[in-house]
Amino acid sequence: MAKRMTPEGRRLDRARAEEEARLWVEADLRRLEQQRASSIEAMAEEQRRESRRLEELMPVSARLAEMFREVERSTRSVRSCRLHEVAVRLRQPSADCIHVSLRWGKKFGLTDADKQLMRSYKSRRRRLQRYPDVVVGHEYCELSAVLDARAGTLRLGSGATYDIATFVANPSVVGPYIQQAVANPSPICTNYHRCDDYEKR
Repeated sequence: MAKRMTPEGRRLDRARAEEEARLWVEADLRRLEQQRASSIEAMAEEQRRESRRLEELMPVSARLAEMFREVERSTRSVRSCRLHEVAVRLRQPSADCIHVSLRWGKKFGLTDADKQLMRSYKSRRRRLQRYPDVVVGHEYCELSAVLDARAGTLRLGSGATYDIATFVANPSVVGPYIQQAVANPSPICTNYHRCDDYEKR
């Protein structure tokens, strides 16, 4: 016949079970905290690597930007446009990349007045004669290139891709692309039509 447990024995058993459960919970919390700390450190290390890779690309992007500025200075069709600029954008189109571009044309983006007019039409839709059939969002030509630190490549707007080391050794490899893009530019246009509620199509 099994010996009956006394109230004190039952209390001690419950206490031991509760202590074991507490220790398991604490162990799980420590493991989760270690995983979180490891994840944070891994992300920080990846960000440091990205920053180092971008820093290594800075002289290359500066050389490419200077080539585009020379085109901007020496090309009458570019200088004669109302708008023209050379821009260097870090972490575009992704974290390991630098986007370098020369843009020239009539319009680089919607103005505040454009946006207000489009919002007004969508909310009111009155007196249609006040609203143009088309709002021009962009109208420009562009030379562009993307330096990809992770892949070690220079990708031109034409689609041609070179090793960055090749460009560093011989910057003239981008010459044919520049000449073609300036001689036969492909305009980039974005229009917003009133019949589409000025939504991009």
